[in-house]
Amino acid sequence: MVVTNFIKIKNKKIVSFLIITILILTLNSQMIIGQYFHKLDGWVVDITGSLSQSEETYLESLVENYNEKTKNQLAICFIKTTKPLTIEEYAVALE
Repeated sequence: MVVTNFIKIKNKKIVSFLIITILILTLNSQMIIGQYFHKLDGWVVDITGSLSQSEETYLESLVENYNEKTKNQLAICFIKTTKPLTIEEYAVALE
């Protein structure tokens, strides 16, 4: 029961985060990527160290399933700050 409740809570958080991430990833600008962005080497990139390995693996499988079942492509990136960019500029530039 505890595991089930944990998964339900995580799913709500994940869905919210995925919606934000989709917005960020659909916008594009090549000009500032090299200056402010870390290499995206997978579907889930946790630069902040916020996720445990099991959480990262879980998110990775969710994103992979989403990408396979839809015509969209999604990735998740945890970052500490968007500075010196605004969130809007960062969203436009993230690819």
